[in-house]
Amino acid sequence: KMAHGVLDMGRKFKFIDNHNIATTLANPPPGQEEFISLMEALRKMPIAYAFQQNPTIYIELINEFWQHAKVVEETTSQPECVISKVKGTEIIVSESVIREVMRFGDKPEYPMTHDISKMKDALELMGYEGVKFPRLAKKFLPPYYRYLAHLFALCFTGRKGGSDELKTASASGVISIVMEWNFNFSKFVFDDLKSNL
Repeated sequence: KMAHGVLDMGRKFKFIDNHNIATTLANPPPGQEEFISLMEALRKMPIAYAFQQNPTIYIELINEFWQHAKVVEETTSQPECVISKVKGTEIIVSESVIREVMRFGDKPEYPMTHDISKMKDALELMGYEGVKFPRLAKKFLPPYYRYLAHLFALCFTGRKGGSDELKTASASGVISIVMEWNFNFSKFVFDDLKSNL
């Protein structure tokens, strides 16, 4: 989920040991005041609801969901969805369900990726120092945006950690947050959900 980042003396970005626990977009710890404006901006965005929720998680229910989950293709009467059963109750997850529950404030017609040249221009404004693109290497972002990219990867994707690179759609999501561009967060999350199957 979300993390409190800390900077060491060499300005390398690292995280506290429990960086995968949820937080409530609280202000960063003392000495990390440069992140306050990021927290304030995120709290004002529609995606803040997703960051701030800290529901009770029941591992056995999640396991049961994934044990029975299957993708159902779109038909004339039903959108593409993931259907499963938990404790005998049918669970249906679709892009529109995610949009409603997570309150992203996006719309189905919003893009999931932006033009590569437009994204490169935005990255230049953000101080990105890498040359490899359309994959975004977090290590080439200034710490301020590196933290945002880390939050995005942990909160919006099923990744458990690891890679320093974000794929094009994830990079587009991060850039969309910074540049206040339209982005279909709901479809992004739904597609990531489907990829687990």
